Amino acid sequence: AQEFGEKGFHEGSISGITRRAGVALGSFYTYFDSKKAVFRALVADMSAQVGNLVPPLLQSAPGAIDAERAILQGFLEFVTTHKELYRIID
Repeated sequence: AQEFGEKGFHEGSISGITRRAGVALGSFYTYFDSKKAVFRALVADMSAQVGNLVPPLLQSAPGAIDAERAILQGFLEFVTTHKELYRIID
């Protein structure tokens, strides 16, 4: 996430990803076959994290407006703590 968040997809590199993760370059290919594959996995994981925020917020909101407000606040807090992910979404 940090590699893509700081450099974008095209400038980000597999060697940068593995260096940040503290693993050997060859280890990358045990799990992913390309930079595109790891990017897709990252986006899927990020989407799941955001999706997991919603149900508890909906359950705790007394009405539709409160639910909308809680979801927006939850998303903004998520983006604030995962700034690199917002660049990926964009």
